[in-house]
Amino acid sequence: MENARISKGFCALLAVATPILGARPAAAEPRVAVLRSDDIAAYNQALAGFERGVAGGVEVFDLGKSQEQALEQIRGRRPDLVLAIGVRAAKAAADSLADTPIVYCMVLDPAVNGLTGSNVTGVTLAIPVRRQLEEFRRVVPGLGRIGVVYSPAKTGALIDEARGAATSLGLTLIAEPVARNEQVPDALGRLAGKVDALWLPPDATVVTLETFRLALELSLARKLPLMVFSSQFVKAGALFALSPDYAASGAEAARIVRLVLAGRKPSEIPPSPTKATLVINTSTAKTIGLDVPAAVLRDAQRVE
Repeated sequence: MENARISKGFCALLAVATPILGARPAAAEPRVAVLRSDDIAAYNQALAGFERGVAGGVEVFDLGKSQEQALEQIRGRRPDLVLAIGVRAAKAAADSLADTPIVYCMVLDPAVNGLTGSNVTGVTLAIPVRRQLEEFRRVVPGLGRIGVVYSPAKTGALIDEARGAATSLGLTLIAEPVARNEQVPDALGRLAGKVDALWLPPDATVVTLETFRLALELSLARKLPLMVFSSQFVKAGALFALSPDYAASGAEAARIVRLVLAGRKPSEIPPSPTKATLVINTSTAKTIGLDVPAAVLRDAQRVE
């Protein structure tokens, strides 16, 4: 009994003395701050995918109308890492948080937006152009000549890459350059009798709701399969898209964050392409008389 009292007293004394003796408390979980360009559905899907892939909670800040206020709040938290969702958030973080590791997602072209610092890496929304053309060939058996309207200033490098990829795949790319959006209708008209299919890449000079409508009308009238870059355009009548999976983009960002928090430098981790989903409008396929292979349809998300 006496020994039990002594043992109990020693444990109590040890509990009191431990802080004095300098014992280390349990390590806190790494602190991750999320800087979001805006509170919109696509970014929220990426955030949900990210949160499922990281341990512990994260604190979310929106750029909103006061970018400096959001950045000041993050600086005050002194996070171990910042996840930037969207190009505005990524650029703001890279410009203002040079001493903090930054992982971005939901960014189409990181290099063009200056996201190349030693403390920066992430997940690009861009889908490799060769993969897009490979998918075009799968969806449209016998595909030969693909027409595209583009702005050399915006997507010149992409089209140059596409030319090489097309040649290696046995395809021919016929590209019409434009300097201004007003030139797109004439460029589409010049392509009409020269091509078997149309491609609408993400080019800010070329793509508006009006030019999409013109491309879609040409596609349906001439029975030309139209590949686009967004599932929303497929829902509006285009044949198909390789559409980025936003939740998967967030999940891949979480994988990269785990590597950085484990000690890897962002500069040692190359940017990852996002996962993409094949989305096909089966009603449009019927309208243009295209028999999409059954194996392709099994892999696709269908829009009627």
